[in-house]
Parts: sequence; C-alpha cells; structure tokens
Amino acid sequence: MCYYLGMSDFASRLRELRTSGNLRQKDLADALGVAQTTIANYEQGARFPDEKVLRQIADYFNVSLDYLMGRADVNLVAQDVQYPNSFYREEEENLAPMSPLAKEYLGFLLAGKREEASNLVHDAVNAGRGVKEIYLTVFERTLKEIGLMWMQNRVDVAMEHYFSASTQIIMSQLYPQITAASREKKDSVCLSIAVCGEFHDIGARMVADFLEMDGWKTFFLGNNLCNDDIVKAAMDHRADVLVLSATMFFNVESIARAIRAIRAIEALRDLVILVGGRPFNQDAELWKKVQADGFARSAEEAVKLANRLVNKLASSDHVLSGQEAL
Repeated sequence: MCYYLGMSDFASRLRELRTSGNLRQKDLADALGVAQTTIANYEQGARFPDEKVLRQIADYFNVSLDYLMGRADVNLVAQDVQYPNSFYREEEENLAPMSPLAKEYLGFLLAGKREEASNLVHDAVNAGRGVKEIYLTVFERTLKEIGLMWMQNRVDVAMEHYFSASTQIIMSQLYPQITAASREKKDSVCLSIAVCGEFHDIGARMVADFLEMDGWKTFFLGNNLCNDDIVKAAMDHRADVLVLSATMFFNVESIARAIRAIRAIEALRDLVILVGGRPFNQDAELWKKVQADGFARSAEEAVKLANRLVNKLASSDHVLSGQEAL
C-alpha cells in the first residue's frame, strides 16, 4: 500500500476550508447539491467523495486537488493543472460511434453476463477479427463509454469496477492470440504501470499488450506502484520506455513525482517516459508540465510514439526532452 503523509488529510483540509470561509456544513452542502450529513461524513473521515464531487469542492474553494487532499501545503491552483468546465460534454463528443459488436458487448456486461460477453469476443476472433481490432473497437471504446456513464451517474462505481474487471479477464483469455500476433522480436523493453494511488490500470495493460504485439519485451506491473518500486523495476529490467498511466485527475501529481524520482537517477537518464490517461487527453500540454517525453491518447498511438522516440534516442547523443519528443 502507498500512504500519503501530508500535514493535513482531506477531512481536516475540508473542515479548515469551510470554517475559514465562515460556512456552516449546511451552506457548503447546499452549494454542492448534497446533504448536510454528507459533508459531516466527509469531515469525520467516514466517507470520501467521488471524482466529480472532489472537483466541485476544489472549484468552489478555488484550490488544487492536491491541496484539498492534503498532499500539498501550498495551493497551486491556476499555476499548475486546470481542467475545462466543459469536460463531460467534450468527453462525450470525442467518442467515436460504437460498432454493433461493441454495443452487444456493452449490453452483456451491463446485464452482468460476463460469460456471454466472453463468448461474443471469442466468436468474433474465431471468425477472423484481429485481436488488435477487438482491443480498439470493443475494449477501448466500451471502457470509455462506461467511464463516461459513471461520471454522469448513469452507472455506479460497482458496475464500473465489474465492467473493468470483466474486461481484464477477457483480455487475459486472449493472451495466446496476442503472442501469436507478435511481430519479429525487438530488443526494446517497456514497463507499463498505473502510478501510486491509481487503481485503474487497464489502459496501461493495453499499451503493454500492443507493444508486445509489435515485438517488444513488455512488463505490465499493475497499479498503485510507488516511486521506489518504479525506479527499481526500471533498473532491474533495463527498460527503454516507461509508460505511466493515471485515470483520476488527482493522480497527476503522482505521475509528476514518479518522473522526478526517475530523472534524479543517473543510470536512468536515457529512459523514455510516456504518460497517458484521461487528464492528459483533456490538457494537451499536461505531459510537458510533468516533464514526460510525450503522451499518447490510445494504445495504438503509444506504440508509434514509443518506437519513434526510442529510434530518435538511439540516433542521438543526448537525452530527450519533452520539447524535442513531439
């Protein structure tokens, strides 16, 4: 487990912000559209808000998410990462239409029918659909859909977790097809990780699978991996590329800290660091702010970018910088 040892946790920071503004719990509850008991539970540490409510609280008090959660003692709002108010509308507008196969897959899992969803995918592969196509048009597309549905409160977090876990299981069942689809083996090594505090790791897994199909040697290390372990794994495996993923906005700082830890190690000076996840899709400049070498919106983009940056590094005599990468 990874623990944050800031001077103030979310509960006490929220109480501090509310009382310094001379607000009653009822005043804050009315402003956020929640019950007074909800605010009381937040301040007592009995409950923790979802991402949408966290952002509402941060916006209301004009503080950064790191400050709100007690990870920082200085409010860096407006100096660091900002997210557009039109986030949910833009997220929906940017989604490509779902194929009939994706719609059927989505329907099965929403109905709790994992076996039927698995059979649907295997039947498609047996009928000639490539595993990469399944990843892109079914898994990736429906995961974006379920994420949007969760943010819009159309499904609860339990369903979102069930959908993601079921998709991970079905992806594992396709692993023999992934190895069969692998190209001629390359010397390049990639580590793919969801950072400390982040428990959504399916995007990182997709990148590892796509790179493996491209001939890379890949190590998917799961989620909630903290800096010392990331540094050790990068050195142990002599990685050429490190992929760091975050789905929740408040985990961007975890990525920034991981990158700072990597950059401080002389032996890892040539390690190419790519980032991905919803926050980076929303802010096209965010990858530069965390000092990565680049970012990809999808697993397919990640393969192209990883190959390009590794080849560029091999032909140069200096370390890549984010400004040079893209």
